[in-house]
Amino acid sequence: MKKMLSVILTFVFLLSVFSFGMTINAQTEYKEGHYAYTVSNGEATIVYAMQSLVGDIAVPSFLGGYPVTSIGEYCFFGFDDITSLTIGDTVKSIGEFAFGNCDKLENIVIGENVLIIGNYSLIDCPNLKSVIIPKNVEYVGDEVFFGCKTLTTINVSENNEYYSSQDGILFNKDKTKLIRYPEGIKNVDYIVPEGVETIGNSAFHQCEFLKSVTLPSSIVNLENSAFGWCHNLTTVNIPDGIKEIGDFSFYDCNSLNNINLGNHVEYIGDETFSYCVSLKNITIPNTVESIGKCAFMYCRGLSSITIPDNVKSIGADAFLYCDAIEAVILPSNILSIGIGAFDACEKLNNVFYTGSSSNRKNISIGIYNEMLENAVWHYSSKGHGNYNIITVKTKATLTANGSIDTKCSVCGTVLESTKISKIKTVKIPTKVTYNGKKRTPTVTVKDANGRTISKSNYTVSYSKGRKNFGKYKVTVKFKGNYSGKKVLYFQIVSKATKISKLTAQKKSLKIKFKKQSKNISGYQMEYSLKKSFKSSKKVTVKKSYTAKTIKKLRAKKTYYVRIRTYKTYKNKRYYSAWSSVKRMKTK
Repeated sequence: MKKMLSVILTFVFLLSVFSFGMTINAQTEYKEGHYAYTVSNGEATIVYAMQSLVGDIAVPSFLGGYPVTSIGEYCFFGFDDITSLTIGDTVKSIGEFAFGNCDKLENIVIGENVLIIGNYSLIDCPNLKSVIIPKNVEYVGDEVFFGCKTLTTINVSENNEYYSSQDGILFNKDKTKLIRYPEGIKNVDYIVPEGVETIGNSAFHQCEFLKSVTLPSSIVNLENSAFGWCHNLTTVNIPDGIKEIGDFSFYDCNSLNNINLGNHVEYIGDETFSYCVSLKNITIPNTVESIGKCAFMYCRGLSSITIPDNVKSIGADAFLYCDAIEAVILPSNILSIGIGAFDACEKLNNVFYTGSSSNRKNISIGIYNEMLENAVWHYSSKGHGNYNIITVKTKATLTANGSIDTKCSVCGTVLESTKISKIKTVKIPTKVTYNGKKRTPTVTVKDANGRTISKSNYTVSYSKGRKNFGKYKVTVKFKGNYSGKKVLYFQIVSKATKISKLTAQKKSLKIKFKKQSKNISGYQMEYSLKKSFKSSKKVTVKKSYTAKTIKKLRAKKTYYVRIRTYKTYKNKRYYSAWSSVKRMKTK
């Protein structure tokens, strides 16, 4: 794909060069060193650079005595031998594709006075690791970082008024819009922070490592190509606040096997799920009014599809090459089915239409829909009485999958079967820090696919008290699509500490640790020759201690050490979580 993109961009570049050459006559082009530039209002714009530039490059701040304030479109495009770029503080704008396709570029320093970072300006820089957006940047263009496969961090100056970052991910200033998740982040799961309202254009585009994304209830907008080409993405939830799913939002997410579209989506955009070849089940909510062209093209895992009652139009090629579809349910409200909407659906044998045979004549069906028109049409019981659609739900449990089956109660034909994956994990934090207030740890439930199960499918009850140190019971009862019960326990414990310094001595180790002055009774240290702490030994000291020397160790051996606090309450000890592990070799 990259080769194709490079060819297209090169062609566009040549067109721009020739077209630019036709208009440049009104403005004199100058040359100095490796650069060609123009001058306007006493400021220089670099229009192109020489391909001979290699290694670490500092873009000149002055050319011909004029301050360089702009780097033109495609200026360094395809410079394969540049490894580092420094942009001076005179520069105010970076043009489109300015540094695109620089294969060896690993580092870029953007000048403090840059205001505009143009569209696609760093596209396809596969070795770029990190970027810092300085304080004065007002605009970051579309798909600036697309194809930066090893980019793991986009940091933003705290003083920037328009943008911010969190965990290396680019947001707008108030974090209501997620703009870009770097492609090189190797996390397989990501939870979008609560408060984010918009997933921006191409925000997760081509993030190959992601398998699961959890969207918060605050999301209301999913822009074009939001998750396009995320080839390992298997699950995404669509919150109820979303009304439109943008074009190409899940294009070529070829591992996506199940998705819930929420309850308020009104429009499914063009090519939204095209080439989602693993998609086996999808429930289109009744709020949907229109399905865009090519929306489910090449979804070869779909065996049936139910078009809800409010849909009036299905776009051209919407289900093209969905060659596993055997049955379609069409609503009586459908008015238009586009050209080739069901073309090459070779197994399509049954159409269940909720209108009468006379109503069918009102549907405008485009050409190349022979598979649909030649299938056996069944009409509603309100019409000819030869079918009746019912839904049968088998709830999932902690040990078994469930399903939601849509079928005809007359002939028994199963039109659609949606698997409900069994409950795999029900978790709470096992230790919660004492703060004198009632503690209510959050329960997290996931199914066998690693997808978070909605809170609407279970209730949580907590035992009384939960203010003092102790062990407390939590009961999770399932409902909705699930049944069963899970009992969990958590402890309220003292605040954890950490090892501040570990010093090697002769056959001994000296441990210094951070003192926790409140609500503890003492400290416990654990040490072992094995990282797993197998065959470990423990030492306990009073709360007044801030250091402890462990003696009678083996000489010149590496020991692993960790520490935790404890509180004695009603004659029982309650331990905090362990600190991070330190290791040290004795003398």
